[in-house]
Amino acid sequence: MPRSAGPVTITIPGRPIAKGRPRMGRNGRVYTPERTSGAEESLKWALREACPVPLEGPLHLEVAFCFKMPKSFPKARRVEVEAGQRPWYVGRPDLDNLLKLLTDAGNGVLWQDDAQVVWIEATKQYAAEDRTLVIVSGC
Repeated sequence: MPRSAGPVTITIPGRPIAKGRPRMGRNGRVYTPERTSGAEESLKWALREACPVPLEGPLHLEVAFCFKMPKSFPKARRVEVEAGQRPWYVGRPDLDNLLKLLTDAGNGVLWQDDAQVVWIEATKQYAAEDRTLVIVSGC
């Protein structure tokens, strides 16, 4: 039985992966790339472990996609990031594709359908380790 939305906080270790575009096979059939389907399955397991019963009602989703700073960063840039002056990760993957994989993986697991998500706050930023931080609450 679904439960009402109290704040659920989930930390998913590992580099965030974006949803890939559907591909067309030689036989004319459309398929999901293996990397995308594998990432979505592992994400579903992490979400199911944190929230065994899907949430009900309109939901507020806060997500921080965290990427580890490259070792090649100059010291001055590293200091700026650590001080919070320029923490944003502006490279690929795109934020909307990262969110698409997360919301699709949450279907039937974290929420009944991703149409329940009515408010999203999301960032791509640098951090000490690769991870995805998710907070889901009711509106």
